[in-house]
Amino acid sequence: MNTCAWRTLCLLAVGVLFLSGRAALAEEKILFDFEDEDSVKAWSNINVYALREAEAKAAAYKPPAPVPPEPPVKIEWTSSGITRGKHALKLVFTGGRFPTISATSPLDDWRPFKSFHADVTAGRVCMVIFRAMAKTSKYGTSYSDGTSRWEFAARLEPGKNSLVVAAPAYADRLWKDVQNVDIYMYQPHEGESITVDNIRLSTEVPKAVSPFDDTKVAVPPANPEKPFEGWADAGTPSHGPTGLNMACFANAGKRGAIETCFRNRPGFLRVDLSWLPRGAQILSARLIVVRAVDMGDRWQRPTMHVAEPCNRPWREYEANVYECAKDQFWNQYAGMTWGDEGDFSALLLARGPTGGKTSSWDFTHAVKYWTEGQHPNHGFILYGVPNMDYLNIFSRECEVIGNRPCLAVIYEPKP
Repeated sequence: MNTCAWRTLCLLAVGVLFLSGRAALAEEKILFDFEDEDSVKAWSNINVYALREAEAKAAAYKPPAPVPPEPPVKIEWTSSGITRGKHALKLVFTGGRFPTISATSPLDDWRPFKSFHADVTAGRVCMVIFRAMAKTSKYGTSYSDGTSRWEFAARLEPGKNSLVVAAPAYADRLWKDVQNVDIYMYQPHEGESITVDNIRLSTEVPKAVSPFDDTKVAVPPANPEKPFEGWADAGTPSHGPTGLNMACFANAGKRGAIETCFRNRPGFLRVDLSWLPRGAQILSARLIVVRAVDMGDRWQRPTMHVAEPCNRPWREYEANVYECAKDQFWNQYAGMTWGDEGDFSALLLARGPTGGKTSSWDFTHAVKYWTEGQHPNHGFILYGVPNMDYLNIFSRECEVIGNRPCLAVIYEPKP
């Protein structure tokens, strides 16, 4: 598993979201801007129910029950509600459930693009759906038919709406060989209208998407060549008896690997979570570490490891089994006191057996522990509960970025 540090901050705003993207010039492809009247005349009403029936007959399926055609949509060229140029497309409805219009797509390969955009002006809260029909797409209502086409159901507010949706997960299939673009409205009122303008594609991955988008948005990191600097870690390279005092005062904060073996010789770790939006709902998180030393079968048996939250701040290049920082001492050896006044909380934020080269543990509760506003983030210690696994893990100082500790977080921003 690649544990590259910049990938530690995954996140799904309504999906998986990485730290902010590298600045790059986005390219756009205008599909429809309606600047000439012919581009409006290219659109026409279609009978989706008849198309479904034809598909069923061609596949020798039982045709669906007959459904009366939708009332026609009046298609107009307008100079109101524009967002680009001087004209737009106006659609006037006379009721119905899903009245639909369609036009040939001016571009058949949408795959190089990362987002779809359209501007729609509406008179009320309503829903308009954009659909891309590829060569292999079907209009049917089965699961296979539905997943054969791409649709974006947009929730509109009164006034102008700048809609944006990320490319689908299966863009290689759904945005390939696009034949037609459809627009339909859900249960339009008698006599109401909407205005559509500036339908386009962009190479830019959106930072936010419009309701009701169901895709997962992944925003590329700002500087993928630069490691995430929010980690701190330190080892305690010795333990009792007290005859080892000289070694116990040592600090391993600058080493490329740290021990996480025993409670009286734990590894200290902390990851900055301040980048998470305030009030975000943490959906899932995982802590991932990579084994640094192969100790052989005798010292490398599957062992339960736990993460225990620290109640006191500690310094990465000063902490040891006696001190949390220079001239600041733990209450007890290796911080072995618990409770409100103790060095640590008697709480296991995460637990799970060690793996082979890579170990991964559910860290959802831990992230919530620090982000819900009740506990300061002083990090945690990681240690094993014998059987035992003499686990040494690569630290943030490891020269191989992909071996450094990783925290993957999936969250949903607060509305």
